[in-house]
Parts: sequence; structure tokens; C-alpha cells
Amino acid sequence: MTHLLLVYVHLIATCAAIGMIVATDLRVAGLLLRRATRADARREPLRLAPPAPFVVRLVGVSLVVLLASGIALVALAVQARPDALANPKLQAKIGFVALLVLNAAALHRYTFAGLARLRFDARQPLVRRLRSSAALGFPVAVSQGLWAYCAFLGIARPWNFTVPLEWVVGVGLAVVGLAWVGCTALLCAASAPATVRVKAIPTLEITPDAPRPAAGRA
Repeated sequence: MTHLLLVYVHLIATCAAIGMIVATDLRVAGLLLRRATRADARREPLRLAPPAPFVVRLVGVSLVVLLASGIALVALAVQARPDALANPKLQAKIGFVALLVLNAAALHRYTFAGLARLRFDARQPLVRRLRSSAALGFPVAVSQGLWAYCAFLGIARPWNFTVPLEWVVGVGLAVVGLAWVGCTALLCAASAPATVRVKAIPTLEITPDAPRPAAGRA
């Protein structure tokens, strides 16, 4: 019964955190897509507001609950099976969760604070905009990728003691890499300079002048 309750609490905390993260990411992605597809929306410098305080608190509380319930679940697993920590999938998940916690601290300490001061200048060269987009998108991509992958590892029971550690880690890094490429591309497209639309020039109908009468005629 204790194990079942812990799994339930762990599941609820996971759903609460990922739900808020996905909702926030969709809001930001909608803003970036609008800027990327509409030239008139890119005439002003790009500024991304940090998440609302309620979202930050809810995700933080959910992360604490996840850590507490996860440690309890691992302790119960070791009691039931002494070699539980030898499971490569569990080892990878513990490492990714630790990285997720460190990245969350970096997001709160640096990334969110920098979002309020962020100004993307569309007049910058493409290379500089790519560098800025990659630097900003990396911690966001790590958060997105690790939250999704750690949730997947929680239900990937067929991987227990069957999949090597290198393979589990490689898949996780690939997920983070794909998220990083997507974030970088979206930010760079949203910060592209606005194109100047040239209006069509109206056609002018020119009629020939009427013939003038010859000089000397009455």
C-alpha cells in the first residue's frame, strides 16, 4: 500500500509540473511563431517575459515532491531487491534528475533573470543571432528534454536490467539535442529582420494627345 501511494503522489507531481511547463512553452512558442511568420510583428525588438511566479512556485514544489517520493521509491526498491541500484535505467534516471535539478537552479538564477533584460536586435548578423539564440535556448531545451525523458523513464519498465547504460544516456542526450535545435531555430527565426514589403505600383493609362491643327489653316 505504501508503494502504491508513493507512485500515485509521484505521478500527480509529475503531471502538475509537466502540465505547467508545457502550457508555458506553448504560450512562448505561439509568440515566437507569430513573430517568425509575420514580418510586421518583427519590427519591435524581441522580449520574452519570464514565467509567472505561480508557475515557478508550482513547478518548484512539484520538483521537491518528486525528489522526496522518488527517494522513497528507490529505498523501497532496494529493500525488495538489493541489486536495484545496478539497474542501468535507474542509474541513468538518477543522473538525469540530478542534472535537471542543477539546470532548474540555473534557470532561476540566470536564465529567467536574463529574459527580462533580453533584447534581440534584428539588425545583428545571422551568426550573432544564432549564437544568442543557442545560448538562450540551451537551458530551456535541457529543461524540456529532461522533464519529458525522465517522465518516460518512469514508465519504461521493459528497460529494467535489459538496456545498457550507454544506450539510455544516449537517447536522453539525443532528446535534449533535438529540443536545443528546435529552440535555437525558433528563436533565430523570431529575431530575423522584418522584410520590407514593396507595394505594387499602379498602372497608368496614357492616351496619345489629340492632333493639333496645322499652322496657317483658317
